[in-house]
Amino acid sequence: TVTFENGAVTGHMYPAFMAYQSSNQGINDNAYSIIQANTEVYDTDNAYNNSTYTFTVPSGKAGKYIFYYAAELEHSNKFREAWVGLYVNGSQDNIGAAYIYTGTSDVLGNFGGNNTVVKNLSAGDTVSAYAYLNTGANSAGQVKQYRSFFGGHRLIGA
Repeated sequence: TVTFENGAVTGHMYPAFMAYQSSNQGINDNAYSIIQANTEVYDTDNAYNNSTYTFTVPSGKAGKYIFYYAAELEHSNKFREAWVGLYVNGSQDNIGAAYIYTGTSDVLGNFGGNNTVVKNLSAGDTVSAYAYLNTGANSAGQVKQYRSFFGGHRLIGA
C-alpha cells in the first residue's frame, strides 16, 4: 500500500533513483555502450551504482518498476543507425528501445533518443541504460553530457 508520512509518499514508490551524465562520453562505432550516468540526483535505497551505472533491485523489493532514460548521441559527420535502450541482467532488452535506422543513407550527426518502460523484476536483477551508434565509417561518436540520464522507481510490489 501507498501511505503518506509528513506529506511524503512512502511504500511502493521506493526504491527510486535518478542520475545524469556529467561529462561527454566517447563511444565506439558499431558497439553498444553503457550510458555513464555518474551523477546521482537521488537514490533512496543506495541501489544505483554510479561507478558501474547499474541499478540492482534490493532484497525484498521485487515488483513492477518504471525506468526512464535518454541520451543524445553525436557524431562529427553522419550516422546510419542509433539506439538507446535497457540491458536487464546483462542482456539487451529491446522492449521500449528508441531506435532510428536510415539504411544506407546517412543523416545528420545528432540523435536524441528517450523512452519509458515498465519491467517486472526480482530481487538481485540488474538494469542499465545503453546507447548504440553506427556511422557506417568505423568512426567514434559521443554521448553528450547533461542530456543523457537514467532513472526509475518501483510502482508496485511483487
